[in-house]
Amino acid sequence: ISTGVFRIDAEITNIPNGLKKVQIPVWSNEDQSDIIWYTATENDENHYSVTVNISNHSGNFGNYYYSCYTTTNTGIFTGVENAIKNIELDSGVLSATANQKETQIQIRLEELNLEGIDGQVRFAIWSEEKDQDDLEWANANKQEDGTYVYNADISKHKTSGTYNIHAYVYTNGKMIKLSETTIEVSKPEVILTTTDISTGVFRIDAEITNIPNG
Repeated sequence: ISTGVFRIDAEITNIPNGLKKVQIPVWSNEDQSDIIWYTATENDENHYSVTVNISNHSGNFGNYYYSCYTTTNTGIFTGVENAIKNIELDSGVLSATANQKETQIQIRLEELNLEGIDGQVRFAIWSEEKDQDDLEWANANKQEDGTYVYNADISKHKTSGTYNIHAYVYTNGKMIKLSETTIEVSKPEVILTTTDISTGVFRIDAEITNIPNG
């Protein structure tokens, strides 16, 4: 129906004495610690349904298990085998672009549907050099068009080469990874030459290129 909300439909036949109650238990934890027994709504004579919001199950994503139990007007209680539905978040489209002088990296997460989810989009940014010693966590700013944006200052990281960027959503006390990308930051190129000036005296010249930010 929307992100984190789904409907379970049950078609029930062969009930000559009618139904007293239809129950659909739903849980996401394998130990059933979050199980809820939903009473189904009758849509017509043979069709019943329940609407499930994952916020009622600790906001868990992943596999949801459900079944259906009926109680007839004569008190007969029967059930069916469990079924599974997988609930996943959209990953969105993540991109990263450096400005011309390579002083900032603009991170954009587009086409992300978080309808029905109370969460904060966050970006993790770090350079591959020296592993994650420069790891930066940043909250994204949501734009009017639904895009999530953050401008990362390269001066905070002080390294060139490959930068890793991961997108997450923080919801219900959990950090859920959405997508990832990389971007290359220019590394200065240096060519050294020497020139003899006189006996025992020489000059070293350095030609430095690939320095967009000076």
